[in-house]
Amino acid sequence: MKKILVIIIILIGIMISALSQESKFQVPVLKIYLDCTVCDMSYIIQKMSYVNFVRNQTDADIYILVRTQTTGSGGMKYELEIFGQGAFMSIYNRVKFSTLSTQTASEKREEMLNHLYLGISSFFGKAYFIARDKYLEDTTQAVVTESVEEKDKWNAWVFNVGANGNFSGEESSKSSTYGFTVSAKQVTEKNKFYLRANLSNNRSEYKYGDTKITSEKESKELEVSDAVSLGNKWSVGAFLETGSSDYENMDLYISFKPAIEYSFFPYEEASKQQVTLSYRIGGIHNDYKERTVFLKESEFLWEHNLSLGASVIQKWGTLSGEASYESYLHDPDLYALNFSLYTNIRIYKGLSVSFSASYSINNNQLNIAGGDLTLEELLLQQQQITSGYNFYMTMGLNFSFGSMYNTIVNPRFGF
Repeated sequence: MKKILVIIIILIGIMISALSQESKFQVPVLKIYLDCTVCDMSYIIQKMSYVNFVRNQTDADIYILVRTQTTGSGGMKYELEIFGQGAFMSIYNRVKFSTLSTQTASEKREEMLNHLYLGISSFFGKAYFIARDKYLEDTTQAVVTESVEEKDKWNAWVFNVGANGNFSGEESSKSSTYGFTVSAKQVTEKNKFYLRANLSNNRSEYKYGDTKITSEKESKELEVSDAVSLGNKWSVGAFLETGSSDYENMDLYISFKPAIEYSFFPYEEASKQQVTLSYRIGGIHNDYKERTVFLKESEFLWEHNLSLGASVIQKWGTLSGEASYESYLHDPDLYALNFSLYTNIRIYKGLSVSFSASYSINNNQLNIAGGDLTLEELLLQQQQITSGYNFYMTMGLNFSFGSMYNTIVNPRFGF
């Protein structure tokens, strides 16, 4: 199977190279809509740079629907149903393959990529003949046809509007949570822009005899981020945040920080390995709901942040982590240190270990409200209180053995 896939990939490469050198016309770039919730899209888009991935099914030449089911051996069975659309309506392919429970994320995404190659290979020949026939029909054309890659009418912009809510209760208590989110993003080779606005509200009521306790927390936030490429390893950016938070004692906060980042590996290798060092510096204005423990009702502060992050995705597993330091410029003793780590490593065949953890040392909580909290406010977490540290940790060990080739799928009872 691997030999067949290698041959197909080589043939696709030769075909694309030959078609791109055609002196009279060029074949349109195929447009693909990949309907897959389990795919590593960044990796696939990077590896399949000779096609265009579109966001709307109706804009695609090829619609690929990916279905998955758990196999008897604990692996995953994939079915790729590949539909040609428009001029490619006559082409239909179906590709099936299975992965093992012992395979890493890197190996699984490589399997997916190889079978995508296999599934779309027949479309390239069809695209060539469509372009050739169109050229021959227009023999009166005075200007030689060049690349016909279509212009994106949205100019790479992606918008999202979302709402969520949940409500629950019983005789003695009830609670409700709702939220609204709006975002806009534009990602190109040279620039990445992101805007996000969010509103969330949480309300709880408790009754015990004649006593009734009500807790309500609301937060609003607006984030604007922009990153500009300065080459293969350098980037600059700017980050704006503003909003309010009952829990954090913020009536209004505004933060603006320019930033610079260096990548020790070229950004093109991010799907395999990445190590970055970034630095941010800027000003923060805070208006507090209540006077703080430092007797401040509002203040302007300068803050900077240095972070080192790394990630590796290889056949043996996944490893990522980040360490960051931030402090106020007027007093370096007001600082925070944050550490996070995630790993999933295959030790031997079916034996793998996973671990995730985060730890923060907090010595910069200038927003803590003054005065004593009541027991009700403390238990209901209505306001943030001073904490020198916080942590989170999970770990696990998994060993899979037995049949590695049972690709039978039985979905009964959902287990």
